[in-house]
Amino acid sequence: MLKKIVIIGSDTDYGKIAFDFFSKFSDFYKIVGLTFFSKDRSLFVNQLKSVNPQYVFVYDLEESKSLEIEYNNSNCSFISGDNITNYIKQSDADIYVFCDSNIDCIKAILSVIYNQKDVVLMSTDAVLSSGKILAYESKLKGVNFYPITLQTYSLNQFFKVRSNKELDKIILMNIDKKLDKEDIDEFRSQKIDFNLFKESFYNFTHFNLIKQLYLLNYFYDISVEKFDFFKQNKNIITVIAEFNDGSNLINTTNNDLYPVLYYYFCKDKSGFVDKNLLISGDKINLSLSRIDVSKEIFLKLGIDFLKKGGSYPIVYFFAFELFTKKYFDNKIKYKDIPLKLKEILEDKSFYSTKPDLKTILALKSKLESKFL
Repeated sequence: MLKKIVIIGSDTDYGKIAFDFFSKFSDFYKIVGLTFFSKDRSLFVNQLKSVNPQYVFVYDLEESKSLEIEYNNSNCSFISGDNITNYIKQSDADIYVFCDSNIDCIKAILSVIYNQKDVVLMSTDAVLSSGKILAYESKLKGVNFYPITLQTYSLNQFFKVRSNKELDKIILMNIDKKLDKEDIDEFRSQKIDFNLFKESFYNFTHFNLIKQLYLLNYFYDISVEKFDFFKQNKNIITVIAEFNDGSNLINTTNNDLYPVLYYYFCKDKSGFVDKNLLISGDKINLSLSRIDVSKEIFLKLGIDFLKKGGSYPIVYFFAFELFTKKYFDNKIKYKDIPLKLKEILEDKSFYSTKPDLKTILALKSKLESKFL
């Protein structure tokens, strides 16, 4: 039986991956709905013609009318407006793929969960923006929830053969790009694309490790004391799990999300190809070095926020992104970022024990009004 798929943000970078994947397995999945995020119009039109969806959502009314005329297919319903949840209800698919998720998508994701439909997150920012809400609600409703990350994919495989009660340590990996502050300032002065700058800045500050840490804590309830952090000179190891009997499991990667999608959606189907990186052939000179958390201020702060619990990890995620943008725009000095983060950490008004979505939005607004 065909499973019906809706891809939200199919013209984004992650959307291209999701569309390419599910359209290749048309014997098992039928793409019935697409949404346009105004990233790549020509690509989106080609996607429409390729799969002939029943439903299309476009936020802008004029853009929606224009696309409808260009596509010219009476069997397709075009929907526009701010409320994507109505589109979700109308499309009535089995699986909803969110490709550019953030805090604005949380209500839409929750509406899918409450309708007991499966959720795929190609981007995990919505989880980081909402803490344990999405993980909790999907478990409560018995919904399959797939954060498409190499780390969650690795742990899901590990815990199929070992119990998480046997877990002694999770080792997360960062790539040692040998960047220093002068390199970061050079990138910033060149006014490169902000997202490219952010990628380098997150690696330099180890904030990408914090994102991994928070995600695994939310989904697997692994205490912060069980995490360790290493740098590797080549992007080969995703995560290492060490168990209390001295054994360990290691997952390797080619830094590609396709293996994760294949594993979840085509593992038991004909045509499945395991695209994980196999370490063989030429000798690979891999070096690993432990990261001294006490000497990495942003990593230490991220751990401190998580230890305080409640809403603090969510606030740290918002604050770091906010300060990264301000630093990129030359509105804040690098040395001031940790000072402001420490100020937030000591501010009890940013704390809520079990924050709901309304509280999270209020905290984000408070953060922006204080520091923007």
